[in-house]
Order: sequence, then structure tokens, then C-alpha cells
Amino acid sequence: MKKNKRKWIWILIVMIILIVIFFPKECGNWGTAIHPDAKYKECTCIGIKYSPIVAGGAHITCFGIPISYSC
Repeated sequence: MKKNKRKWIWILIVMIILIVIFFPKECGNWGTAIHPDAKYKECTCIGIKYSPIVAGGAHITCFGIPISYSC
């Protein structure tokens, strides 16, 4: 019984760590000349970087660990 309980505790710990690491984090934004907030901030991400394709600009989301930022 103890082995089974210990196994579930480790599975729970690993799941919590994965959720914290891969929780989406905003790590930058981009804009065009038609958007009033035309600032550009890029990030380097270990994981998946997602930026929606919209007219005017959008936020960049990192599903992983953001490393560095550049303007």
C-alpha cells in the first residue's frame, strides 16, 4: 500500500511541475504602423512560442520558459 501511495505522490508532483512550466506566459508584443501601440518586444522561449495573426498587432505567448527579451 505504501508503494502505491508513494507512486501517486510522485505522479502528482511531476504533473504540478509540468503545469507550472508549460502554463502560457505573455512574453512580448508586436505592432504595425496602423496600431497605436506600435512597440515591438520579442522574447526567446524554450518551448512553443505563439503569436496570433491579426491586423495591427498582438501579444506573443510562450508555452514553456521565456529566456530573454529584446526590443
